[in-house]
Amino acid sequence: MFKISDFKLAKFFIKKACSFADCAFVDLQIEFSETNEPVLKNGVLDVGMPEILGDTQSRIISLYLNNFHDITGCNLPNTDIEKVLICINNFFRFLCFHDNSYKSAKPDEGIAMRLYQIPFVWLLIKDIVGPAFCIDPVNNCKVIVTPSPFIDCALYVDETEDKELYEKIEEPFILLNSDIEYKPYAYAHLFVEAIKANNRCPFNIVSTILDSSLKNKIIGLVKLAFKSDKEVNDFMLCLMTISEYKNNCEELMSQICDKNIKVAQMGMNPYMNISDTWWFLGIIEKMLEPARGPDWSTYEGLKPYTEEVWDKINKERERRGRAGMTYEALLRFKDGENDPDKVRVIEKALSSDRVW
Repeated sequence: MFKISDFKLAKFFIKKACSFADCAFVDLQIEFSETNEPVLKNGVLDVGMPEILGDTQSRIISLYLNNFHDITGCNLPNTDIEKVLICINNFFRFLCFHDNSYKSAKPDEGIAMRLYQIPFVWLLIKDIVGPAFCIDPVNNCKVIVTPSPFIDCALYVDETEDKELYEKIEEPFILLNSDIEYKPYAYAHLFVEAIKANNRCPFNIVSTILDSSLKNKIIGLVKLAFKSDKEVNDFMLCLMTISEYKNNCEELMSQICDKNIKVAQMGMNPYMNISDTWWFLGIIEKMLEPARGPDWSTYEGLKPYTEEVWDKINKERERRGRAGMTYEALLRFKDGENDPDKVRVIEKALSSDRVW
């Protein structure tokens, strides 16, 4: 049986509403059934049968807020719930339906991969969290990417979390829900679950990082991963929220729903995936290096040119009777000057005309 707390963003939106009403958050069970309309019955939120994760989370929040007094025994402050729910629906639609996404391009079945194949999250875990918190070796766990209305954006699964799912894969893994297409949110959830996969508490790790100089390293890496300040800010806000460092739900929603926010194009696609940009830094190439052998095609292609240069250098060394050549002479050979001694330097040409 699912609970509200199994869906992080829905949980924190509701907790924010509870804090406004000055009452405790009640973690109700969630049921999926073939009902026509979502309904609260016997203390259980029946959300029907949504098609995507965004609809699931919207329905959970809507049911809770519309039945707030029955659930908590308190009243919400004077709030236009209808407008709030419209903003929440827009928020989740934005997360699930990206401008550059195509439904036909989504795989029908899950894709199995490893954490290192998502370079941004892997570098956060391996190069920052691992050394800083003495995690050795870092768990390069399996990641299953699949759409599902029943599973949160990312979930670390082992035999204690979900025995049925665990038995299907036969090893611990992270389920990454491809319904969430907005990368800053997807990667923030994946990062939190990757911390759990390394037997660490996300709240302790994230709070320690954000309260120390490690914060600058994290932000620097995030700025390399995402092309707009908005995406950088969204990742950090989402990370702080789902790790329970700080509840930023109202700020998250206002940023997504604000029509005045414009993403600077800068001649590039602002939603470009990190996998499309990090090859500039050679990171993926470096990661693949141990699995590759030497590429002799490049060597064979350059061999005639390198042999020609070395033949000239060896002849000059024999002529001068030297074991080696100066760096300046090597540069001159490379540029096609076969006899450096015949080069007349400007300083020498001017020396005869000077009086000092």
